[in-house]
Amino acid sequence: MNHLLKAVPVLLLAVSAFAQSGGDAVTPTNMTVTTPGGVANYISLFSNKNTIVKSGIVQKSGNVGIGTTTPSSPLTVNGTIQSLSGGFKFPDGSVQSSAGLASVSHDYTMAGLGTSASPLTLANPLSITATSSETPLQVSNPNGGYAIYASDDSSVGGFGITGFTNVGTAIQGIGNSNNSIGVIGVDGSAGGFGIFGYGISGYSWAGWFQGDVNVTGNLSKSGGSFKIDDPVDPANKYLYHSFVESPDMKDMYDGTATTDATGNVTIQLPKWFQA
Repeated sequence: MNHLLKAVPVLLLAVSAFAQSGGDAVTPTNMTVTTPGGVANYISLFSNKNTIVKSGIVQKSGNVGIGTTTPSSPLTVNGTIQSLSGGFKFPDGSVQSSAGLASVSHDYTMAGLGTSASPLTLANPLSITATSSETPLQVSNPNGGYAIYASDDSSVGGFGITGFTNVGTAIQGIGNSNNSIGVIGVDGSAGGFGIFGYGISGYSWAGWFQGDVNVTGNLSKSGGSFKIDDPVDPANKYLYHSFVESPDMKDMYDGTATTDATGNVTIQLPKWFQA
């Protein structure tokens, strides 16, 4: 029957005798070797000194795979690669024998050795561009210090951090626990600002607070008013009122009225007043 595997005699040369003997030099001899037949792309293996079977190594299109039948590079390994000694040598000639790096090779765009004594610093601006909706840069510090510390040490005045966005939020600070602070601004010099907001008049707001605001110091302003929903049409209209400084909590409206012959007068207030 043609489909049955047959044992075939194989004449072993000196290299076969060397392999089956564990590497010891022996005199070549003729020997009958049993093989169930080869499997395409698999490297053959001596399972014992008289039997050849397929191994776990595959070669396809010049690529070698260990633990995989679809190698996509000159050597593809499905599993852990272990180096007992010597480490790994890279194309630039450097050898790494430990997962911990003694230093990091870099050009003039960075400074430092990448160690705790000589941390990496940027000599030129760093540009990070997100390629998906995920956060491109995330920094955390569980030890209670600064996650990010930015400063401007120039004498002409600059910015420690600048955020820019066309649609979304450029910089966001979130406090997730009780008494936490999302954003804190501190100025330690005279005439500076802990937080400064700038808005183009008529187009944007310098600051927007949604919720209660507490000020423990003096509040100084060049003008003031407040805006509330119009009680008559809250979905479409607002009421704008100016401040009147007074120790009493009251509203004040004034105008000119003319009494009738009995000395009485009727004042017609806006519709929203009663509402």
